[in-house]
Amino acid sequence: MRLSATNRGRIRKAHDDYPTPLWATYRLLEALSLKYHDSVDWLEPSAGRGHIIRAVNNFRHHNIASPSRRSNWIAVEKQLSYADALFETAKFAPPSIQYDIRVGDFLNLDLPHKSSRVVIGNPPYRLALEFIQRSFLIADSVIFLLRLNFLGSRKRQSFWQTCMPQNIWVLPNRPSCGLNKQGKKGTDACEYGWFMWESVGACGSSPTLYLNRQSNIQVLGLTDHQSDLIRYGE
Repeated sequence: MRLSATNRGRIRKAHDDYPTPLWATYRLLEALSLKYHDSVDWLEPSAGRGHIIRAVNNFRHHNIASPSRRSNWIAVEKQLSYADALFETAKFAPPSIQYDIRVGDFLNLDLPHKSSRVVIGNPPYRLALEFIQRSFLIADSVIFLLRLNFLGSRKRQSFWQTCMPQNIWVLPNRPSCGLNKQGKKGTDACEYGWFMWESVGACGSSPTLYLNRQSNIQVLGLTDHQSDLIRYGE
């Protein structure tokens, strides 16, 4: 789970380790249709220590009736030290939440396509396009937290011509990305949003079906951390 614009007066963390704040995922889930609240099969391709997974599980625990709360997670992480934290989480998970933790490179992950699977994550920025394209091959629903300026650049222009997301959910609050060079906590230098693709099989196998598709851009609600604690717990 990585976010942070680089070279903007901040201390660069090893492995680009910028965990996704829980609130950023809560705002997304509050906006998504109910069918995603009931989704069972989830995959986090750059899981880190499991912040997005934790937020999804917290949200579903407080918003979904118990019989429908079952979920199966595939959590992929390259760094063994981060994967160890995922194994600890899995060890104490309730029976309704199952974990399949894969230590390795998501881009080399061998998984069949599953239409019911939801891929959700915050990919390394320099590999974000590759993560998106790989996700199209294994799921019909793909949701990634990206900088809004990811929509730019010559490199990605042809991709956007055929594979615009159906929804872009803009975060009005900038995520915190750790300490600056003065040792003070601050926010990232860029605006972020959740980019959501649905029925992406068409984009992967027959891009012409995605031509001229228009994106729906919405701004999510502001964050009140105290309210989140009351609604979703830690």
